[in-house]
This record gives sequence, C-alpha cells and structure tokens, in this order.
Amino acid sequence: MPTFLYIFGYETPNQARHNTLLGWSDEDSRQLLIDAKDEVEALEWGSKVSDRFIQLLYRDPRVSSDGYAQWVEVPPEPWPDVPRVAVGVMPDFEPWLSLYPDEELPTSSESSVMQFLGFVLYPAADRESAADLWEQHAVGKLLEQAFESASLPDHQKLIAALHDPVPPGASLVTAHKNWLPEAFRGLKTLRPFLRQPDTALCPNGLVRVTVDCVVRESGGMSSYYGFEGYYLSLLISVNERLIWDARGETAQ
Repeated sequence: MPTFLYIFGYETPNQARHNTLLGWSDEDSRQLLIDAKDEVEALEWGSKVSDRFIQLLYRDPRVSSDGYAQWVEVPPEPWPDVPRVAVGVMPDFEPWLSLYPDEELPTSSESSVMQFLGFVLYPAADRESAADLWEQHAVGKLLEQAFESASLPDHQKLIAALHDPVPPGASLVTAHKNWLPEAFRGLKTLRPFLRQPDTALCPNGLVRVTVDCVVRESGGMSSYYGFEGYYLSLLISVNERLIWDARGETAQ
C-alpha cells in the first residue's frame, strides 16, 4: 500500500487570539505519513486527524480544521522523524500537544468585534447568553467560506452579528425573529444558501446570525434598519458547519 505525506496548518489558541485581536496571520503546521490506497483516501483521513488534534489542543469538540491549508504529496525521501499511521488509526497526539504547554484557552469575556475577510462579526446587542471566542471564530470562518460563493447584493460593507442560540423546536418565524408570519412567507433566499420549508421546526444546535449588506447609512423614523442595502438572517449549525436556513429582504 502506498504511503502519502499529509501536511496541515492550524492556529494554536494563542495564535488565534493574537490573529483576531491584532490582525496577525500566524499559523503552525504538522506532518503525518499515512498508508492509504490513494491520495483521496489519505486526505480524507488526514482531515479527520487534523480535526481531532485541534479539538484536543483547544479542549473543545466544536472546533475543526476547516479553513486551514491541508494537502497530501508523495514523500520524496524517507521521513524517520514523522509519525506514520494507516487509514482508520489515529496517531499519538501527545508529542504534538506537548509543544504547547503554555497555551491559554479563551474565556467568554474575550469575545468582541472580530475582523474577517470582507466583514466584521460581533456579539449582537440583544444577545443574552455569553458568546465565547471560539463560537464567534467558528461562525466567522464559516461565513468567510459561504460569502465566497454567495450572490450577495452590492454593498459597501458587511456587518454580521451573532445572536442567541435558537431553542430546539422553534418555528422559523420565531427563530428569525424579525418578521411577522404574513411577511415571512414572502422573504427571499439568496443563492446558494439553503431554504427550509416555512413550516419546518428548528433542530438542536442552531444559532442566529444577521448580516447587514450596507450600501449607505440612513436614519430617521422611516428607516427600519438604519441603512440602505440588504438585510440577511441566517440560522447556522456551528457543529455541522452549515447554514441551515437563510432569509432576507431589501433594506431601505
């Protein structure tokens, strides 16, 4: 069976904190030899290894390696110092984890405005529960990927807000909060976001995120949103890394 060299990047907790707050872009990387039938199988298993390592490093099962570089290549020479596993077998993570004895895990008080590619994300003013740093970071990374392929309306800036978790079993009207039932039925869903049936009930694990696609600021009693552009409401599953439902309308 052939052997492939799997390489992946990641941020340590301290790096993630500094990258977010200071605008840095530091990352580390690890290498692993994987015995697999082909490159596809090696990459698929390597991604699972990356996920598990990062979850152990952060002590948080919600984080993943999504958004970080990862690839496989044929080893050009013997690699005696690189751990080796077969598909289906996890490596011993202790040597990797021991490289970071002084990592400080984040606290919920550290959540604040975060800058991502093309937009900012902050805990919404009406959020009642504490938003921890990694929930905010995971949502921001998911939105970065989603916005690359989404047909967002023209805008000058994007502002995203992280609201409270959605109660399981809530109706879509209740979960999105912003509209009355008669208005909710006429809302649009931008491509390629998912749209659930209007009568669907929300599963466990969703959080609401709103996105202001701002063309220009506006004010006065006649301006419901306080800006002109497009208002987007998203129901996101952080654990499944999925935008489960999306609704929106023109903001005037």
